[in-house]
Amino acid sequence: MPVSTLVGLIAGPGRADAGRPSPRATRRTRPRSLRTGLDQGAARAWAWQPVLALKDTVGLTVAWYRAAVAGGDRSMYDLSVEQIRDYEKRARLAR
Repeated sequence: MPVSTLVGLIAGPGRADAGRPSPRATRRTRPRSLRTGLDQGAARAWAWQPVLALKDTVGLTVAWYRAAVAGGDRSMYDLSVEQIRDYEKRARLAR
């Protein structure tokens, strides 16, 4: 996945500059892609498949941090439990 795609997922759709490389980035310093997850050979050997797509994983992480920064009435514990239950439900359906 290109790093610019990950930045776009984190920044959200409202950011005009999301996913664009820095003007200071050069061809030598700009990474081409971000390696995520396990190496494919290990995934095959362990018969492992991710439950969430990277986009969903980033979305849940960003939602958690935004809620933590915003404060408000929502309990971070409750949000964490809600996200864990959602993950467990998806994991059961993926089997």
